[in-house]
Amino acid sequence: LLHLLQQLSLACKKGENMNYCIVEDGIIVNIIVCEDDATAELFGAVASYEGARIGDVYDPTGIKSLEIRMNDVKDAIVKGLSL
Repeated sequence: LLHLLQQLSLACKKGENMNYCIVEDGIIVNIIVCEDDATAELFGAVASYEGARIGDVYDPTGIKSLEIRMNDVKDAIVKGLSL
C-alpha cells in the first residue's frame, strides 16, 4: 500500500491532475487526485464529477440523487409536512 501511495504522489506531481472517486458498495469512500485514468485505475478509482462528496452515493448522472429527492418530497406530502 505504501508503494502505491508513493506512486500516486509521484504521478500527481507530473502534470495536470483530476479528481477520482474510490467507491465501495456504491458509496464514495474517498476522493483522490491523479494525473490520468491509468493512474486512477491502479487504485480502483473512477471518474469524479461536480458535487461528488465522501459518504454520498456514487451518482455521476444525478439520477439517484433526483430519485432520493423525489422520494423525500413524496414522504413529506404523505406526512403533511411543508418543504
